[in-house]
Amino acid sequence: MPVTCTRLCFSASHTDHILINASHLDKLILNTRHLDKPHLSATQLDKVLFSASHVDNNFISASQFYKPLLSVSHLSNFILNVSILYKPRINASHLHKVQLFDSKLDSLIINASHLLRPLLTASHEDNLLLNASHLDKVLLTAIHLDNHFLNASDLHKPHLSTSRLGSLILNASHLDKLILNGNNLDKTQLSSSPMESFILNSNDLHKAVLSASHTDNILVNACQLGMHLLNASHLDKLILNAIHLDKPLLTASNLDSLILNARHLDKPHLSATQLDQALLSASHVDNHFLNASQFYKPLLSVSHLYNFILNVSNFYKPRINASHCHKAQLFDSKLDSLILNASPLHKALLSTSELDKLLLNASHLDKALLSASHLDTFFSMPVTCTTFF
Repeated sequence: MPVTCTRLCFSASHTDHILINASHLDKLILNTRHLDKPHLSATQLDKVLFSASHVDNNFISASQFYKPLLSVSHLSNFILNVSILYKPRINASHLHKVQLFDSKLDSLIINASHLLRPLLTASHEDNLLLNASHLDKVLLTAIHLDNHFLNASDLHKPHLSTSRLGSLILNASHLDKLILNGNNLDKTQLSSSPMESFILNSNDLHKAVLSASHTDNILVNACQLGMHLLNASHLDKLILNAIHLDKPLLTASNLDSLILNARHLDKPHLSATQLDQALLSASHVDNHFLNASQFYKPLLSVSHLYNFILNVSNFYKPRINASHCHKAQLFDSKLDSLILNASPLHKALLSTSELDKLLLNASHLDKALLSASHLDTFFSMPVTCTTFF
């Protein structure tokens, strides 16, 4: 569905904050300053508050976060939060208690690895309960699945099969015994409401093959994989290729917004005018290319989805769509979603056909180009947000 991006506002160049008013978004305030102690807040500027149109309430609370708050609802939305970890990961590592609460969403995506007790809950049973981390038992529950199999890392022969679903759920990361295969399970349940979302996380997988009936094509090749193929339903094509990722890929559809918070970043920033900061784009994109660091040639391709693509590389201090990558590409077509890439990238490129054109550069980038397609209006301009800053 076409949307109108009335404003795209970037404030506080060379600062730690960004204000974006994009398609179907009321406010996007992103703060990623040095993120030794990242927070999520709109007013104190020590947090990230993402408020999209038709918002009810969406709260996220993760361990070692002071009080992160994300508010999004009536969206097929994705919420990702990363905490101060020994080795930061996506909704990730060495957490005692991780909770994500999502209301009135078609899908909720979480990947938990090396978690002691990761918990993910959502209202209206449209979401996924995941508890997996060095566990002998992994429980995933949702509704309206015909067949759903979960594949995780370090499994003997992981497979994932889905029929009549617009969603695919994959969790894979250094689990002792995480086998969701329909059988040979201790206590594994998968249930999911009809969604067009796609959840992928794969780490240290050698050969993970996921196939589903009534689907177009989803090809996934993730970090340290020989071959990782994922074929899910009601998706056109989704190709994810990420190398040297510690906790690789998260993507979802029917999203109007993206919430991203990263920790232990050296100097992550988001600015449109100085062209030395991170990359954001949204709204009916035909082509979307993102280049991040320490990726050799990671490629993510999504079409006919309101999709979210998140890629994280394998760093000493892991970053979100982060740093010291050589060639990272994210391809996203016909999205209302937002792609965020942050901080010390050498050559971060986001390009999209038939857009008004938006140039953004991530911090320490040589060149950052972002152009999108089928946007009614897409502006990039410095503003002074006295309300928040």
